[in-house]
Amino acid sequence: MKKHLQSPRGVIAIVVVLVAGSAAAWFLFSPLFLDKVVQEAFPGAIPAVEKLLAMPEAEREKIKTGVMAAAARMPAQSMNDPMPEAPGAQPEVVARGERQDGDS
Repeated sequence: MKKHLQSPRGVIAIVVVLVAGSAAAWFLFSPLFLDKVVQEAFPGAIPAVEKLLAMPEAEREKIKTGVMAAAARMPAQSMNDPMPEAPGAQPEVVARGERQDGDS
């Protein structure tokens, strides 16, 4: 151990390992100590059906117009990528046997 501490490379390696280990430990164990609850509405969220039915018609129309405007701003793209051919596209039997009941 003393041999590693005598060379600058050894000290740097030990520091790097300690910093990486500390970061990993914090990442893994901080959720046990930190408990922050965020109560925010999802941006552009549509109210539940019950709330929509209870709203006045003008407010429902306003929400509908906003949703349609947001949809119009989204890029029109479709997924036309062909599916790759899988090697051995047919199922292959790798083992056979009798099914046994788990209780017996």
